[in-house]
Amino acid sequence: MWLVLAGLLAGYINAMAGAGSLLTLPALIFSGLGADVANATNRIAVLFQTMATSYTYRRSGVGLRGRDLWICLPAGFGTIAGSYVASQLSAGQMQLVIALVMAAMVPALWLPKSTKVTPYRLGGLPLEWGSGMIFFAIGFYIGFIQAAAGILILLYLGIVRGVSLVYANALKVAITMLLTVLSLAVFVMTHVEIDLKRGLILAVSTAIGGVVGARMAVRRGEGLIRIVLSITIVGGAVKLIADMLR
Repeated sequence: MWLVLAGLLAGYINAMAGAGSLLTLPALIFSGLGADVANATNRIAVLFQTMATSYTYRRSGVGLRGRDLWICLPAGFGTIAGSYVASQLSAGQMQLVIALVMAAMVPALWLPKSTKVTPYRLGGLPLEWGSGMIFFAIGFYIGFIQAAAGILILLYLGIVRGVSLVYANALKVAITMLLTVLSLAVFVMTHVEIDLKRGLILAVSTAIGGVVGARMAVRRGEGLIRIVLSITIVGGAVKLIADMLR
């Protein structure tokens, strides 16, 4: 039951503010999974949600220009490296990493969000070494833990590179979807356990929550959800650390 509620809320949050995995990861751990297994299992929900969102963007007319997908190459190498490193950590080590990431990501949830509606811009990211290195690092993070990676992608594309938020969101979803497939493949090849049942429960519930969130994404609702999310994340991080110290 807790997984379903966490999935619904995470999908809702992803539609309104992002970072829903900061709820689903501890939810999987609290359901009885080791942190290493939870980290791998969470990718199933991420994959299903990004597939549905990517399809929605295409249906809405926001198509991606093929040349912008070059960033998947350096990001893919980073994802393979990050997933491999994650697969070598013990459950206790991964639990500490998850707790620290959860606490560190809370300030990012309160970054101002643009309300200006602009048309998306094609070809927003030129081929260059700087962007390649940035996306290698982002890919490493996605492979390693993934939680709130979308915030990092949007910060770089939208703020640093000036890509419109509509197009940046569509590109972010496509990148995350492709890299999640890579990370799952690495976890399977390195024999990291994946709980398919829990993963599918989260996949369905986050998809439902995302639909509800997309329909109810109003300013007041987003402010409230950020408060709830921040309190929940900090509380979850404290509990994870406290469990380790027992």
